[in-house]
Amino acid sequence: VVDFRLSDGAGGKTVYGQFKVDGVWGPVLTTTVNYAPASPVPTTPTLTTSTTSIGVGQSLSVSWTNSSAALDWIGLYPTTLPQGAAGYLDWKHTGNCSRDKGTTVVASDSCSFTIPANASGDYEFRMFKDNSNTQIAKSSSFKVNGPTLTPGAGSVSPGGTIVVTWANSTSGNDWIALYSSTTPQGAAGYLDWKYTGNCTRTKGAATVASGSCSFTMPTTAGSYEFRMFYNESNNQITKSSTVTSP
Repeated sequence: VVDFRLSDGAGGKTVYGQFKVDGVWGPVLTTTVNYAPASPVPTTPTLTTSTTSIGVGQSLSVSWTNSSAALDWIGLYPTTLPQGAAGYLDWKHTGNCSRDKGTTVVASDSCSFTIPANASGDYEFRMFKDNSNTQIAKSSSFKVNGPTLTPGAGSVSPGGTIVVTWANSTSGNDWIALYSSTTPQGAAGYLDWKYTGNCTRTKGAATVASGSCSFTMPTTAGSYEFRMFYNESNNQITKSSTVTSP
């Protein structure tokens, strides 16, 4: 009759074995077992964006993992801002994807953010702990392709025609207006205006991401510029270089 028994040594690294034959235990056999402890489950929060490039007025998703409080929050920032909480363009709690204080911890999920009309350049998301300014994560950067306006000439005779070209429009109801360059920035005080969707004042046309419209310059000599506004609003998103009418 053969029998066998095992036992652990100190710390569980040495194993003792012994055979029993016909009722008599034989010599003790030993071996050393080397093992690595199990890897800990990651608990550091992470942030991941759904795109690397986007236009103004469009939405993107930011996903997180390992949130530990309902009032952890995520903010949208230009990458040029120093790390920290100050200077966000928008923010939401992870517990409910809003600015309301929720009570439910959502360890992993995503929220949608809309890119502001005046954004342009490189941006990122940052995550902060439990309604505080303690930063615990940030996403990779993504590029916001802001609109541009380019006049077809730097100088046009009074009453002459000029073509203005734009790029990166995200709405057929974005609109372009002509201003004296001395008029304060904003929507008030335009001399003429047109929607990018159809180069008229009739709204509802399809989005024209890149295109051009013709404008007639004022009959009064002076310096002028064109300004572009977001989706039928007064939110200015870009302006052109100066056009002179000598």
